[in-house]
Amino acid sequence: MQSQEGEMVIQGVPQQIPIWWRLRRDDFPSDNIDGAETQVAVLGGGLAGVMTALFLAELGTTNVMLLEKGGLGEGASGRNQGHVNPGNIPIEDIFRRHGQDMAKTLLDFEYASVGLLEEVIERFNIQCGFRRTGYMFLAADDEQIRLLRERQALLVSIGHPPELWDARQCEVLGFSGFAGGLFKPEAGQVNPVRLLLGLARAAQDLGVQVRVRTNAYDVVPQNGGFVVRTGKGRVRAQIVVHATNRPHLLGGAATALRVGFLCIRGQIVAFPEQVAQEIGFGTFDGLVYGLRRCQELLLGGMRSVSPSREEGEEDDTVVNSAISMALQAYAQQMFGIPESLSHSHEWTGIMWESPDGFPFVGRVPLIGNQWVICGFGGHGLPGIPGAAHALAQMIVGQEAELPRLFAPRLDRFTRSV
Repeated sequence: MQSQEGEMVIQGVPQQIPIWWRLRRDDFPSDNIDGAETQVAVLGGGLAGVMTALFLAELGTTNVMLLEKGGLGEGASGRNQGHVNPGNIPIEDIFRRHGQDMAKTLLDFEYASVGLLEEVIERFNIQCGFRRTGYMFLAADDEQIRLLRERQALLVSIGHPPELWDARQCEVLGFSGFAGGLFKPEAGQVNPVRLLLGLARAAQDLGVQVRVRTNAYDVVPQNGGFVVRTGKGRVRAQIVVHATNRPHLLGGAATALRVGFLCIRGQIVAFPEQVAQEIGFGTFDGLVYGLRRCQELLLGGMRSVSPSREEGEEDDTVVNSAISMALQAYAQQMFGIPESLSHSHEWTGIMWESPDGFPFVGRVPLIGNQWVICGFGGHGLPGIPGAAHALAQMIVGQEAELPRLFAPRLDRFTRSV
């Protein structure tokens, strides 16, 4: 049904419906586009595609068309928890594999990216509930506290010092039963669907042609450019940007991307809760992660109870009952959620992980004027704004600041075994 403001109100049993979908607006055009011509065709209407299109328009590219096969926010960009958590990367592993300088580069990039996101939200007056509420890595015992101290020392060495909290400080925030935690005050949260739709409307106001329910199924080189074949007709483009979870329309030397990317299904449950303080959190061992917002507790994780760890699962319309029960039991044990209190929402979303764990951002080698922005896994909100801005700069021929590990080199296309 439609409200008076034109927003879709989803009613009925809310299983497998993200909380962000309770009120949605989907009034972007989906008409026939056969014979259309554009300078840049952006494939994918998630956060990466919409922000790339917006920044291209801001940089003076006057003819940009964004093509989304479904509705905006139906994929990973509308199925996450809303964490805006810069630096949520395995910092110990980054130090070991790539050294201190690269660890600093990566964290500096994500912190600047979140700053850019905040600036864009303010500039376009996007009502998406963005606020910096902090994030806590929770330790279960003294050994994990020791490891958190080591992590803190690494972060201090590259200029991003978190706060080490003891058990009493954690308990004040409602985290009873933990030995302590590492608190990052710069982290925040947002309604990702309201953010995405606000960005899309801002892009549309700048001249971007946004088309939903328009599935692009082929990209064919032709006369120095490309023909993008869609369910709504053919579009001629000089440049193609692949901004989907897995850039399945890339051909030639980049075909290995179809094999190298790993899909992982994440599951989230929402419980009504009187929140003492809004905050994001995750356990040190990665078992559970969550968000306290408004009057709700969101819990995700527990993939370890699935024999497959939910790897290779692409169906985001179903939930795993074993994970559901594990998350509900955890909510009862660690957060005091009454057993009689049912969760209000439960849903899944697909995260696509690149072969080496870093996103692909840049011009794809050997296949003409095609560009890619993908592979952020479960860390898109803090990283995509900066990456999309850098990609737009590169497309228009400007210098861009981007970690070299993001470059889509051919040697990155195959997953190591």
